[in-house]
Amino acid sequence: MDDYEITTITSRGQVTIPQSFREREHIQTGDKLVVKDVNGTIILKKLDKSILKNFFKTMEEVGKHVSQNDIKRLREESESQSHKKTKKWM
Repeated sequence: MDDYEITTITSRGQVTIPQSFREREHIQTGDKLVVKDVNGTIILKKLDKSILKNFFKTMEEVGKHVSQNDIKRLREESESQSHKKTKKWM
């Protein structure tokens, strides 16, 4: 399987992900992708729903009255974990 293919950006900024990549990564119509710029390289990653489930579970455990510092800490932890995972698949 090739490691790269060429695709075109439409006038509306849309990109078609080649079928071989969609099949390999199990990307289907309606799936969400995370788009990230890493040192000038654009990375697309299928959104892992378990990350969102864990986030909302954490928010429920914290309770309804969350301080701004708690939100900032959770966001920083989430971004740190995401960055670590991004390094793994680069």
